[in-house]
Amino acid sequence: MTALAKKLGIADTDNRLGIISPDRKCLIPDKFFEHSPFLSPKAAEKAGVGAKALRADKVELDSLDDLREGIEQVVIATDLAVEVFAGDIDKAVGWFITPNDFTAGDSPFDVCLRGGGEFLINWLGGRLGKCSVWR
Repeated sequence: MTALAKKLGIADTDNRLGIISPDRKCLIPDKFFEHSPFLSPKAAEKAGVGAKALRADKVELDSLDDLREGIEQVVIATDLAVEVFAGDIDKAVGWFITPNDFTAGDSPFDVCLRGGGEFLINWLGGRLGKCSVWR
């Protein structure tokens, strides 16, 4: 279970896009960038780490202090978005990486990566008929 999932009081995330490792301790950069609107140098800059670190097979989430919660929000929100889009990962990812008015011109991905995705997580959960997952 990710620290954020525990904080939110949700059982766990499915990690449907494979962005984090099965043990929930590492970022999988290849999967992250496959579904990200960012190139690795920009994400590395946001994380405060060298771009080389994000080219590894796995990167310990604990080493990404400035980005860890944002990555966890991305994982939780993308799982919910896939549910909203009836399991269609391509549609969910397309929506998640596209800037829109609901997120003030940013993409939902960017909002979550900055750590501001609480409202998105609640909104997606509400669309699924779930109670608010953010406490």
